[in-house]
Amino acid sequence: MVSVDKRPRCLPAAVALAWLGLIAPGIARAQSDQERMAWEQLVHELKQAIARGDHATAAERGEAALKIRHSPSLRTFVLEEERAAHNPAAAYTNAFMCSSEAQADKTLANRDSILAKCQAAMSELLPAIGHLTIVLKPPVPEQAKVRVNGVEVESLSVLAAPLPENPGDVAVDVVAPGDQPFHKVIAIVAGISTSIDVSLAPVEVQCPEGQLPGPDRQTCVPICGLGKTYTADAQHCCWPGQTWAADQSACSGEPRCPAGLVAMAGDCVAAAAPMPVTAIAPSRPAEGPKRSTASLYVVGSGAALLVGGTIAWAVSNSKYSTLQSDCGPPNACSLDRFNSDASSVKTFDALTAIGWSVGGTAVVGGLLWYFLSGSTPAHETVAWQVDPFARTASVSGVW
Repeated sequence: MVSVDKRPRCLPAAVALAWLGLIAPGIARAQSDQERMAWEQLVHELKQAIARGDHATAAERGEAALKIRHSPSLRTFVLEEERAAHNPAAAYTNAFMCSSEAQADKTLANRDSILAKCQAAMSELLPAIGHLTIVLKPPVPEQAKVRVNGVEVESLSVLAAPLPENPGDVAVDVVAPGDQPFHKVIAIVAGISTSIDVSLAPVEVQCPEGQLPGPDRQTCVPICGLGKTYTADAQHCCWPGQTWAADQSACSGEPRCPAGLVAMAGDCVAAAAPMPVTAIAPSRPAEGPKRSTASLYVVGSGAALLVGGTIAWAVSNSKYSTLQSDCGPPNACSLDRFNSDASSVKTFDALTAIGWSVGGTAVVGGLLWYFLSGSTPAHETVAWQVDPFARTASVSGVW
């Protein structure tokens, strides 16, 4: 037995033209002259496309005509042309709109027939399409624009319901002033409903040298030096115990200086090294020149400082990478975390500079001392050194 497909996939051209001839006068009367002329031209092109079997052009002209005036009758022709042009998602959308409009219009001519056709088309098309739900996470900018496969969604309100889509890859793009563009490709499967969450992130400010993006990613904050911390507004660096005085454009208050620094004129500066008190015992000529073994201790100490500086440099790089990873785009971290990590990076940077500079000086000086000390007669000398600030005393001698 041979079965006949009774679905109106593509009405005969004569029937389609007859239906369009019936609905055209009533629609045209409701439009302005300009809209009427545009609508009539589109209907004329639609008739020509149907007559020659050009389903894609007929569907395109029909969609343009529907934007001028919605009509359940016209939708029945357009959805059939879209279905014949292998665009089931667009056909399903018109079938759904046709059913809704026909149910709302009690005076529609041939209402029962049109309603039955549209509802039947919905049932037939549903298994051939998928649905995509786009969820815009608040806050949603008023000027946000959503595009699906390059076609802009006319109103964000339509996103409240799943969008019918043809199976395959679908590109979702969301743009808004001041935010980073969102782009993602979603695989749509027939008969499956897919959801995608869209969160817009602000465009991160580009900061000059010596500054980093703040926690809000919109303003730049300075990289605080060793021992300094961010003020409450996270825009300035002051010593602990100080606040930012906007009227003076400076830090105000008595600073609580870190170890090794002293307060001076509202700032923390390095304490001046005291002059050691040295007492030299009488010396006597030695038997001959000999190299000083004390210089080797200086060289060893300098080498240790160089190693310590190198370790501090490695730790600083590791902490800076962690700061960039956890607090850099597209991530964000708390202000306390940001302040703590940035201050830690500067601390190890300072330790690196101290270790390398002091250690290098000690190594070079110790080597010079060692090689030069044997070129002149050595004397037996005992020296006492007392440092009142460090509260230490030492004794050294050369024989």
